[in-house]
Amino acid sequence: MSDPKIPDEQARTCWDDSADAWEHFVESGLDYYRTDLHGPALLDACGPVGGLSALDLGCGPNFLIFELRPR
Repeated sequence: MSDPKIPDEQARTCWDDSADAWEHFVESGLDYYRTDLHGPALLDACGPVGGLSALDLGCGPNFLIFELRPR
């Protein structure tokens, strides 16, 4: 059996090549897990954040930080 490990540069290229499609998927509202399931659950787990600073270190277009900002 061969080693299934993908070389780092190839993995990096694959991620970079798919970034635009991922961003479109998330921002189009098609990612219903983020908008309807785990996003609301994570926001609920944050609790009140008024007056606090936050840094969203996840991947993607900073969904949580935009949801946490004052309106």
